[in-house]
Order: sequence, then structure tokens, then C-alpha cells
Amino acid sequence: MRRFIVGILAIIGAITLLVFLGLFWSLHRMATPSLPLFTTENPVVLNLTLGDQSLPEQPHSGGFLSLVEGNPLSVHTIIEGIHHAAKDAHVKGILLTIENNASNIKISTIQEIRNALKDFKATGKFIYTYTDTFGELSNGTGAYYLAAATSEIPLGDFNFNGMIVEVPFAKKALENFKIRPQMGRREDYKGMIESITESDFTLPYRQNMQRLLDGLTNQIVTDIAVDRSVAVEEVQKILDTSPHTLKEALTAKMVDEMGYKDQIKDAIEKRVGKKPAYYTFESYAQTLKPSSKGKKIAIIYATGTISKGKSTRNRFLDDAMMDAPEIAKNIREAGKDETIQAIILRIDSGGGNPIASEIIGREVERIKPKKPVIVSMANYAASGAYWIACNAHKIVAQPTTITGSIGVYAGKIVTQDFWDHYGIHWGEIHSGDNASIWSTGQEFSETGRQKFNLYLDKIYDIFQEKVAKGRNLTPEKVHQIAKGQVWTGVEAKENGLIDALGGLMTAIEIAKQEAGIATDAPVTLLHLPAEKSFMDLIFDRARNNEAEIFACYPSLRLILQRLGGVFTSPQVELKVDEVKL
Repeated sequence: MRRFIVGILAIIGAITLLVFLGLFWSLHRMATPSLPLFTTENPVVLNLTLGDQSLPEQPHSGGFLSLVEGNPLSVHTIIEGIHHAAKDAHVKGILLTIENNASNIKISTIQEIRNALKDFKATGKFIYTYTDTFGELSNGTGAYYLAAATSEIPLGDFNFNGMIVEVPFAKKALENFKIRPQMGRREDYKGMIESITESDFTLPYRQNMQRLLDGLTNQIVTDIAVDRSVAVEEVQKILDTSPHTLKEALTAKMVDEMGYKDQIKDAIEKRVGKKPAYYTFESYAQTLKPSSKGKKIAIIYATGTISKGKSTRNRFLDDAMMDAPEIAKNIREAGKDETIQAIILRIDSGGGNPIASEIIGREVERIKPKKPVIVSMANYAASGAYWIACNAHKIVAQPTTITGSIGVYAGKIVTQDFWDHYGIHWGEIHSGDNASIWSTGQEFSETGRQKFNLYLDKIYDIFQEKVAKGRNLTPEKVHQIAKGQVWTGVEAKENGLIDALGGLMTAIEIAKQEAGIATDAPVTLLHLPAEKSFMDLIFDRARNNEAEIFACYPSLRLILQRLGGVFTSPQVELKVDEVKL
């Protein structure tokens, strides 16, 4: 009864707020005419600030809730905005400001943004980068990689240290609590479970991670050598001997100048001949209306851990979850829509549940004969995410994308000794000889262990068969590159796991080619899944009695709480006994 009353109160509060915000938004829209592209005759410089905020893949749709939450930049918005600015005669340059090492922007996203910046610079326009420091008692490798293709004027330290993987190994801690993991994997390179089964890296896991890091670092070093017109060996030496003072970095031609942000603005004014007008990149992006001309291409964003739906965890509460039925529905509907000429599946996921992966993968297979399906891999498209991708017509990945991990792991955590230690006995009554196979109160029986291994073998075999069929590879080749091994995008292309290197723009060009659309023809991009409306989220709250309504809009949650709405945090159950790809 209490939960019912809570739901009613929340709806009343939300609808009241909706009316006020709707009125305010309407007045705001009436009072604010459509922004002209620029309201100045002065040369324009775009101010792009990248801090420690993560960048979502999918563009924000806007709406009046943007007044509360803002309209954050997405990866697509940044890339599209940079390419548009390159052709915009008003825009003379970009001032890129890096804050807090851009610490939550992953390496493939950095690579995609810097490639767009390089295209911008190739038109003859300028890019200045300012940062307080490339790592202050921290690693500044990602921030420096982003900035290296521009004219940098940093102020503080130069920590171009390379990359590191740190993994906690909890085997001894679990032993202290008398907890015993019983896990299985296919095969030895599927290292995720080692955090709870080992005291350190096993040799295969270590070798795989070392090769991955070496490959990523080699790309970074090579790219920076090209950017700075310095020998690869010199850049590698700088990395190996870092940290450095800025003076040392300047002598080594790793940076252009040392200085302050006001000095950069003085340099920009001198370059353009008069005081420029600065526009934030966010405001510039809002003036760019999506093309409504030309044929349609759907971009479906499949991001986060792959789950079987809201029963696992709602993606509006945790954007690290991918709702497989919803993504499958989007693919299915885009396949039926005759006005959509091609589908791009933009994947950023390290994997997840195999059944959920197959729900999405099946729709890719069904739509494939009807229209082109192109996969664009972002930072990760590994394990279950590669299961989804492998049947597409073409697969595009960044050179630094992490993909592959063709394998499976599963198991359970046995807690019998833990309970016995504290004098707690779990009684058991069951029907069926294997009813207790997944019980955490006891180890696998011999029969249970055999069944468990057969289950892992079945999933692993299906996975390899799908890859062989989708990528036109022999079973022997697939097994050679499987075993749970992860690959960079460069290695994946060499192994036949992807078709081309590039970002979302490359995928769009390939989709146009596959759909028979002229290269220079405009297209309309449809971004899916569509964001839920405010009212949809309200009714979700009423149906599910969870706090998901304003999970995307935390400030609205606070406002409603003050209006008298009461929200209870949903219980999140961490399952360690479900199979994972």
C-alpha cells in the first residue's frame, strides 16, 4: 500500500511540475527567436572544453528538460560540429581547453575527436589547445594524445607516461572469508574471472594484456611522431623517461610554447587580425539543424553491458546497461521502415549476457537480407558485443577500439564454509537430481560440473560458428583468434574480424555506398533509441514503482522531493552466477 501511495504522490508532484515547466518553456520559446548562425561580423572562434565528464555516444534530443539538465555534448555532436565548422566560413579556428586530463574520455573517443580536429586543421584553420597541466601527479597520456595534433600551450607538468592496467586480485581475501569461487571459462585468455580465482595474472592473461597495451601505445607514439614531426624513437624515449618539466618537453618539440590562457587569446587575436567572437561549442552545435534532406540512415546506439531488459537494471538508472529487447525492437522497426535505406549499429560495450546478445544478433541476421547493416565500433565491442556485430555487412572500428574476446565465462560463488564458520546451517529440500546445481550453498557435484562444462562448450561453439559464418572465416582460423583474446582495431582488421578502420563518419560513408547513395548526397540521420519523453518516464515510475523517472534528470528528483514526492532507491542485485560473454 505504501508503495502505491508513493507512486501516486510522485505522479501528482511530477504533473504539477510538468505544467509549470511546460509554461516556462513555452514562454521561453516565444521570447527567444531562432538563433541566427552568428550575430557578429568579427571572426569566430569556437571554444571546445573537454573535462573529466564522460561523453555519451548518442546526441541529446533537447526539449524543455534541457533547461534543467543542460544539453551535454555527445561524441557524435562533437565530430559532426567539427566537420561542419571546417566548412563554415565564419569559423576561423578552435580553442580547445582540456581540464582534469579529460580523464573520463576513453582512448578511442580521443582518437576519433583528434582525427576530426586534424581534418579541421587540414583546411588551413587553426587549433590552439590550452591545459593547466598534462598530468599533475597523474597520467596525462590521453590528454596529450588529444592535444598533440594542435598548437599546445600548457602551463604545468608534462606527464606523458604511457598506459597501465591495474587489476585487483581477491583470491586471498575470499579465502579469508571462506568463500570459494567455482568458475569456468573458454579459454585461458578469458581473464575476467581471474580477479576472484587467482592471486595475480596468469601467463595467458598477462600476455594478452601486454600485447594489447603495447599495440595501443605504439599507435599513440606513432601518431604523435607524425603530429610533431619527430622520430618515433624520440617520442618513445620521451614516454619512457617521463615525467618531464615543460621546459624539457619544449626542447623535445613535444609542445609549442609555455604560457597562460590569456596569452593564447592574444595570439589568436594577432592571427585573425582583430578581436574574435568566442562561441561555446555547445551553443554552436545547437545552431546546426540536422539535415532533413536526402534518404534516411538510422543510427542505433547499443551501449553498455548487454542485459535482457529492465528486469536486470533499468538503463535510465544506470547508463552502463544495454536493454537488448529495446535495441532489437529498434533494429526490427528500422528494417521494416521502407524510408530507411541503411542501418548503422553504433556499439560501445564490453559484452554481457549471451541470450541478450543473441536477441540483438538475431535481428541483425533477419534485417541483413533487406538492407545494409553496418557496425561502427566505439571504444569497445568485445565478447557479447562482437557476437552482435559479427553478422553485419561491414564492420568499422577505430584503430584503438578493443574488440574480439570471443569466449565465455560463468560460475558461482560457493558460500557454504562461510555460513558454517558463523554457525549458520542452510537446510535443503529439493526435487530433481540436479536441482541444486546453481545453489551457492554447495559445490558442483561431479554430474553438475559435467553439465556446467557442457553448457560452456555449447555457448562457445555457437559463438565461434557465428563468427565463422558472419566473417566468412574457417573454423580453424576462428579458433586461432578466439580463446578469449582481445585485439586492437588494427589487429582485428589483420585477423579478419573487421573490414575498415575509422569512426562513425566512415561508417556513414560505407552505409551510403552499400545503399547505393551518392557519396556527396545529403542524408537524414535518425538517432535511435529515441529518448523517452518526460511523460513516458512519469508513467514508467507509476508502472514500475522505481526511481527511474528522473534518473536522467537528477535535479528534477530533488525538486520533486521538496514538493513532497518520496523516492525509494531500487535494490540492485549483483549476480555473480550468471553466464557472461
